Amino acid sequence: MPETIGASKTGRGFNRIAPIYDASVRFVFGSAIDQLQNDVIGSLKPSLNTLIVGGGTGKILRTCMDRALAKHYTYAELSSAMIVRAKRRLSATELEQVTFTDNGFKKEAAFYDLIILPFVLDCFGTAQLKQFLAEMKPYLSKGGKVLLIDFNQEEGTPYLRSIWKELFIRFLYQFFRRFTHIKASRLAPFHAMMSNAGFEKVQETYRYNGWIQAIIWSEAPIE
Repeated sequence: MPETIGASKTGRGFNRIAPIYDASVRFVFGSAIDQLQNDVIGSLKPSLNTLIVGGGTGKILRTCMDRALAKHYTYAELSSAMIVRAKRRLSATELEQVTFTDNGFKKEAAFYDLIILPFVLDCFGTAQLKQFLAEMKPYLSKGGKVLLIDFNQEEGTPYLRSIWKELFIRFLYQFFRRFTHIKASRLAPFHAMMSNAGFEKVQETYRYNGWIQAIIWSEAPIE
């Protein structure tokens, strides 16, 4: 995750909710999000280096390990409490395959064949997201892929508007802005911003009538 103003404060905020994070997601969505992640990750080809940004307590890292998705992983997470929980999911041998950091885009970072963004872009305001995508792009290897897993309310997608879904998103932002100090107050137009940053869709998967999305992107060819 790139170093931004307030990043350490956000990390401390997520430290506070780390003990209840998984239970809260399970209470609202059951196993639906886990199943979506399993399905999409299972469709990916193995890579050499994979970056996971904002992976939380490590459930998605565990899934990647089970699928032998990469030889090496970089796990970029601002919350030290989340990293502690992620490490508990791994064996001693598996821990040797992972570099834990608060910033996956440092000068010494390797190129990544796959970058996974699980429910992290929704923490960024539009300006932050534009900066993030600009910082991310040079670290993607030629032919590399970006997997975006997140909420969706964007026009031109299969999302079907629903009052309760939109109220739920508002509640989430109120909660996370108060307790984790994220800057965003609404979902950014991920599809439009990824396209503007020079990416194109490779594969689209949706759940809950388009409300939850898993999109695989690659760099668009230069015309």
